[in-house]
Amino acid sequence: MNKKLLFAGIPALFFLAFATAQSMAQVIWNPQAGVLITHYSDEPTDVDIDDGVGFQLGSYVRLRVTDNVYLQPGLFLQRTDAEFAGEVNGITDEDDINTTSLKVPLYLGFYLGKAGPLRLRLAGGVAGKYLTGVKDNNFSLDREQFNDFNWSVNIGAGVDLLLITLDIEYDLGVSPTFESISEAKTRLLMVSAGLKF
Repeated sequence: MNKKLLFAGIPALFFLAFATAQSMAQVIWNPQAGVLITHYSDEPTDVDIDDGVGFQLGSYVRLRVTDNVYLQPGLFLQRTDAEFAGEVNGITDEDDINTTSLKVPLYLGFYLGKAGPLRLRLAGGVAGKYLTGVKDNNFSLDREQFNDFNWSVNIGAGVDLLLITLDIEYDLGVSPTFESISEAKTRLLMVSAGLKF
């Protein structure tokens, strides 16, 4: 329950920080869309899991701390995909497992330098993810077999080109993805493009 209350409070802090920083002209709004590749750290017994491609939609807000340092909260909808083949829940089959989550990251970022219109960035931090849905599948896996809330550690690099942003990030899950069938943790490689205002 405490995790859910904490997670519910993060978006409120996110938008409060956005409004405060905007009033001080110290904010960059950065909506993004991208693809992500899902990998599991350890496969459940008797199951082969192939990496799958999903997507994410959302936005970061960069809050300037100094000329070269910024805080970067965000809010994203993520859809992951992976192909399971083997025995799960006593069912032997093969199917894609799709999950949908809300991700709230909080990063500390650094501007590394400029080269003409290009500005390089590096950022890292933590993220909380709340599972909102599991698509129907042949294994009858549903939200009861997944942990509702997970933590991850993230690191990424990006570049600003005028109003366009390009980012690549790695999401290292530190909480088990599943409730009981496995201790596997989710790993995500994310590539996104966006605009900054």
